[in-house]
Amino acid sequence: MAKKIIVIIFSILIFNACSMLDKQYSFSAIEYIKGISIVGSPKNIYTENSSLSSIWISDSRNWDGKKRKLKLLDNEVKIIKDGREYVIPYSDIENKNDIYIYIKVVNIVNEDFLLYIGRVQLDNGEIVNIPPLHFKKYIYIKKNGILAGIDPVGRFESYSGTLEEYKKNGWKEE
Repeated sequence: MAKKIIVIIFSILIFNACSMLDKQYSFSAIEYIKGISIVGSPKNIYTENSSLSSIWISDSRNWDGKKRKLKLLDNEVKIIKDGREYVIPYSDIENKNDIYIYIKVVNIVNEDFLLYIGRVQLDNGEIVNIPPLHFKKYIYIKKNGILAGIDPVGRFESYSGTLEEYKKNGWKEE
């Protein structure tokens, strides 16, 4: 009898673990700016309707392990949503090590928006004028569980794309 209970509990855990999905949300620019990474973080990455909390700007070359500094040359950024303009003051006091630029945003948007950053100076002195960027909310879904990595028929185990595409097409395993 004890073996049956153990087998039942183990089976329930495996089947439940296989069906769990981890959904994470972020904001990202549609356009690519050479050498600079710009990402928006929601207050809660696990909640679809969470508003934009911060914007992170970093040098894309930092992935090689060397930490290159950035400097935002303008003292404000602008967000435009539904014809309204929001001016967000920026101070580099918030950045402790200058490896990234951190801009705190307070409950302005939770969907698509335009972002005007201005000019960013790289560690080599080069100044990059960043054009207005169209940001969209992205979703990343990953299967979690004991058997998530085992897939003999080659179906994908994760999804990454805009929230708009996901709502339109859904997540279809092939």
